[in-house]
Amino acid sequence: MPTSVLYLGGDSFPADRGLEDALRPLLTADQAMLVSHQDLRDSAAKAGLDWSLESRLAVLERAVSSMSAGTDIVLIGRSSGARIMALFASRRPVTALICVAYPFKNPKHVLEPERFAHLATLTTPTLIIQGIHDPYGGVEITENYHLSPSIRLEFVDGTHEFMIDTPRCAHVPHLIRAFVREGWRDPADQSALFDEAYYSRLYPDVAKAIAAGSVLTGAEHFRLFGRKERRRFRTRIGR
Repeated sequence: MPTSVLYLGGDSFPADRGLEDALRPLLTADQAMLVSHQDLRDSAAKAGLDWSLESRLAVLERAVSSMSAGTDIVLIGRSSGARIMALFASRRPVTALICVAYPFKNPKHVLEPERFAHLATLTTPTLIIQGIHDPYGGVEITENYHLSPSIRLEFVDGTHEFMIDTPRCAHVPHLIRAFVREGWRDPADQSALFDEAYYSRLYPDVAKAIAAGSVLTGAEHFRLFGRKERRRFRTRIGR
């Protein structure tokens, strides 16, 4: 099945275009059609639109609506582009979504639920790649935000501006490529990264349930009950 990939960078574009540049040859090799950040920006200008959040959503709607039926549509966004892509996916069905350096919060502002509330009910298969030291949301995001079961997480050793041309982040374009290549079809099981000690300390009733044999692990409890009860959890760094 043909695949179309739409890429939207952050507000610092073109300074953050390194990820898009690294993805282009990988996606081309897989015969995927790439609609770049600049393509979307040009479409907005041609339509007489500004570059506000709603205008970018409108440009995405036009681009997606013009694609042939039967095409897999994969959205990739970085920083503010990730926020917009996720919001679009919450409103309109697409095949898969990849968010890099998602801005869960602005460290200089009060908490803004409109940045993340839709992530709790998102049904699109989603990969979020986040720097563990990102001030916009780092390794603590699983404790502070309710994430849909359709979302899987990958953490990298970096901040909001982590560079994919450094050894610790060089694998990121390949993670994205694998997800675009139907990695989104694989069930998102992150139980190996689930922080059992944290969950049991935070919820003594879970510790008692494990001791009594009612559930085998904290990860199992979260999967069966905790997510619906909006309990917090924490993932361990897998790399």
